[in-house]
Amino acid sequence: MSEPADILRAHYAQRCQGELFLEAAKGGGVNSQNYLVRVGSKDNEPAFVLKSEFLDKSPSDWRARLAFHQQVADREPLAPQCVLTDDGQPGKEIEGTLWRALEFRTGNPFSGSQEEALSAAAGLAQLHKNIRPLPGKKTVPALYAPLTPEEKAEVLKKLSGPLGATDFGFRVKSLLTETLPPVLESIRPIDVNKDLPIDWVHRDFHPGNTLFANGRITAILDLDSLATDCRMQAVAFAASRFAGYDAKRIWAFLAAYHAVDPLIAGELRLVPDFIRREAVRRLNWIIRVNVLLGQDLWRGDLEKQAGYLTQANKLDKAFAATFITLKRKLEQHPSGKP
Repeated sequence: MSEPADILRAHYAQRCQGELFLEAAKGGGVNSQNYLVRVGSKDNEPAFVLKSEFLDKSPSDWRARLAFHQQVADREPLAPQCVLTDDGQPGKEIEGTLWRALEFRTGNPFSGSQEEALSAAAGLAQLHKNIRPLPGKKTVPALYAPLTPEEKAEVLKKLSGPLGATDFGFRVKSLLTETLPPVLESIRPIDVNKDLPIDWVHRDFHPGNTLFANGRITAILDLDSLATDCRMQAVAFAASRFAGYDAKRIWAFLAAYHAVDPLIAGELRLVPDFIRREAVRRLNWIIRVNVLLGQDLWRGDLEKQAGYLTQANKLDKAFAATFITLKRKLEQHPSGKP
């Protein structure tokens, strides 16, 4: 397997004229790793970010994906630009691994301030407006899809063995047989509503995929998480991560989003349902990967996602009480400023 330094010397030599200092960075995925690349001194600002990703698709697939990413970056100022190789390519596939480089963006992690949360909402809205005209579509990964009856039966069968005796296995069984059935019924209105806007969205817009400076958002990361999905699926998830489960703070996040990309009443009515739906999707991923595929990944997140279901349930009553006022304010003030 090629080493990151070898890739840099062979394909990014024009940008790497000097001693190289690589630092593994946060933001990688299950099959990927990010490296901050510094040239000349370990104290220098990173020149760019090198990304490695195990490929399970053909070269044409990743080339089309990187071309799409560049279209997004050309439309969205907060998205990092692609750094081309010495021969002008967006990346290199070597021994089943895709190597590519992205512009390094400066900024600080989310501080938790309301000012940054509202800036994030506006940034997400502007991103959605900017990428909406792009052609094509990309469905949410199949691992997040609802478990089929056959899959559920297979999971329960596997949990009758040693895995079922673990704390993780016991919790999965409890979720499948007790917690999730009423939740799945409660989110059915989303699936039967044909009037909800479906667009290109950032489906994983959370504090870890953003940077800030002086109270303003300065970068939106993880363009691999763009997909065509219900707009409010992305917005409600983002609101829950930046505003917590406080109805007033969620309303403020939605209003800041609405000021840039107006929302409709049908979306707003279902905000708690969308938050539940996202938690269910992520539980589906964890269950599929760990039980059906036999891996050991993100098991600790099982309880966290279950907790989000509980928080969303508590949000129902508070949000219902403010919905009528919220709807009226947005309709009377399309700018989002009541």
